[in-house]
Amino acid sequence: MVGANRAGEVIALGRFKLEGGTLLLETMSLSRAERGRAMVEALAGEAIAYRGTVHEDMERLAREAIRERVGGDERPASPPEIPRDVAEDIALDALARHYHRWVDEPVPALGGKTPRDAATDATLRPAVEELVRGLEGMYEGALRDNGPAYDPSWLWAELGLAPAALPPHPPPLAHERWAEAAAGWSDACRAAAARRRAQPGFDDASTVAVPADLANDLEIRRIVRAARDRHAAGEAPATGGDLARLERQVLVCVSFEMHLRKTFWVDEGLAYLLGRTETDVTGDRLRLPFACFALAFTDRGTLSLAERLLAGEQACPLAGHILRVATVYLWEEQRESGRAIRVAFAFDALGADLPHLVEHEVALSPEARVEIGESQTEREAMIGEGGSIPHLRPLAGLLRVVINSVLYATSAGVEPEVRPAPVRRAAARRGGCGPVFSSEEVFFLPGTIEISRLRRLQELERAPSGRQLLHRFMVRGHWRRPPVSWSDQRMRWIEPYWKGPELAAVIERAYALEP
Repeated sequence: MVGANRAGEVIALGRFKLEGGTLLLETMSLSRAERGRAMVEALAGEAIAYRGTVHEDMERLAREAIRERVGGDERPASPPEIPRDVAEDIALDALARHYHRWVDEPVPALGGKTPRDAATDATLRPAVEELVRGLEGMYEGALRDNGPAYDPSWLWAELGLAPAALPPHPPPLAHERWAEAAAGWSDACRAAAARRRAQPGFDDASTVAVPADLANDLEIRRIVRAARDRHAAGEAPATGGDLARLERQVLVCVSFEMHLRKTFWVDEGLAYLLGRTETDVTGDRLRLPFACFALAFTDRGTLSLAERLLAGEQACPLAGHILRVATVYLWEEQRESGRAIRVAFAFDALGADLPHLVEHEVALSPEARVEIGESQTEREAMIGEGGSIPHLRPLAGLLRVVINSVLYATSAGVEPEVRPAPVRRAAARRGGCGPVFSSEEVFFLPGTIEISRLRRLQELERAPSGRQLLHRFMVRGHWRRPPVSWSDQRMRWIEPYWKGPELAAVIERAYALEP
């Protein structure tokens, strides 16, 4: 059974199954079940008789699963509240097991072929793509409900529906998207940056824009008011905020412009390994390569963390949408207590809504470990002293990959690859076909892990109990200080590595374990 989502895209709404003389309809919601029942009764008339609807409640199933794990036949009169992270782990493990089987099970909508086989058939490939888009629609719905959300985007690569190679350039970055939505934005930010650079006391290594720099800038004030008024009148895409958020976006863009728009694009495999590396450095060791610069992430691991983070922001226009790029702006500020790194996340789904800005501050103490807001349980799991392996909280996970990317970009032996701005970007946009890339030069930070091995590690992490097995057989990454006698005192990255048996056997074991 298929239908359309809010964007008008065709998605799968449910699955019919004939068992003997009984026709079963499986859906993800009661409303879809009622819709399917009405459709069947309208088509079959008196040839079919409705028998009943069974609604499986995820919270009840989670409680039952916990009781089975604990053991015993006792059933409390009032079931205890299940911690959110426990319920999420159980739900996501169950969905991981289901989708692992689904790719190799016959599907009626595909003429009885499995999704894997149908994806190789030119006539059935569009139907497989529609089914995967439908699963992504379910994921988006779970994000909007701020419930356990299983990201099925890995199916595109698993079924050969996505290009195997990484695109040659990132998509448009947040400052480009903001500029496209407001006439004169780029010129105003560039002029404000030039005026600040010309003022006495400007330091190329440390000076960044502050609110006072822009308070009396008439051109900046005009641009902000115009953008606010266009949004209020419904003539511009949602910015995800009010005047204060617009002012923060301009402040970020001016600081970024002041230091010549330096951007590091992080490879998918590198982001994966940095996300599994400890931020085990003291504040004096964390130094930014430029006074203000940006990191760009397009890997699903980082973006899924961002999607979980935005799911908790009810007023965010991008909550419940699949993101395509995260642009992270960083600069250093001085506090009375010492140094601090400002981190401005700009998340973008590349749709009608503009990038959404989320800011955070990382305080730095010269002799204390850099803190990213992870809990003690997460910390113990990372270093190998804990029992269960919780899903990393979104903000802590994002800060881990961002801080480690900064350390990597400034570590010894790293040579970023300069990627010049691609040509024909404007023509591609006018024609409405093909990918649209950023119009700016970027420094590409390449990964060292083979893509096939990366996919296997990601598959293991999705598997039930896979995170526990990954924790057991993969040595975490960490940072090492050079000996004091060395002339190059930059940090050295000891990247994560696999120390266990063949990945295929470990993955098979993960799926063979009882839930």
